[in-house]
Amino acid sequence: MALYVGRRGLLCTPTYISPRARRSSLESTRRALSPLRTWRYPCVMGHEIVDVVIQAGHKVKDLQVGDHVSIGALVSACLNKDPKAPCSVCASGNDAYCPHRV
Repeated sequence: MALYVGRRGLLCTPTYISPRARRSSLESTRRALSPLRTWRYPCVMGHEIVDVVIQAGHKVKDLQVGDHVSIGALVSACLNKDPKAPCSVCASGNDAYCPHRV
């Protein structure tokens, strides 16, 4: 894990990965068409992210090391697609309108 600590740069520490988690490495990020600022390394700004999986817990079945994954701009939706009690908005693919934002 890397943690930005201001002018001192990045603080990198090993972290435990749970059986159902995955760890990824940032490949690319971009900002939407909004006012741009200049950010200096190591501060990587953006909210649309592409990563490469570098580690996965033993219970992760749908991702493997080397897979590319992305995180979209709408990470605040609950994304509850549990068949027993789904969020009907997220289950229908309309995450942007989720009334149960996290």
